[in-house]
Amino acid sequence: MKTAIYHSPFGNMELSYEEGGVISLRMAEEGTKGEAPFGLALTAFRELDEYFQGRRKTFDIPCRTHGTAFQEKVWAARRTIPAGETRSYGQLASMMDAPRAGGAAGLANGQNPVALATPC
Repeated sequence: MKTAIYHSPFGNMELSYEEGGVISLRMAEEGTKGEAPFGLALTAFRELDEYFQGRRKTFDIPCRTHGTAFQEKVWAARRTIPAGETRSYGQLASMMDAPRAGGAAGLANGQNPVALATPC
């Protein structure tokens, strides 16, 4: 796993990635150091620049999250929601054929390691 630091308008963000995709994108803790960005990190940084400049609404960078089977199912369902639209946790659970799992879907949503790339 590699880590690079992206300087966003809201503070430094830590981008963790491996071959094949971004693992996490979160606000960096004070003093976090990263490697010089290359490859996937450069692509992610370009897309983040475009996003913060208002020229991009969705991300094309591949994500390789590592959650439980249920979390992965929630995160995959969320990626099908068009940019600018919202769904309740109950609606998200129904999208996964688990209409009674709204609370669990909400908890899984809160654990999203790439929240900016796949919005909540």
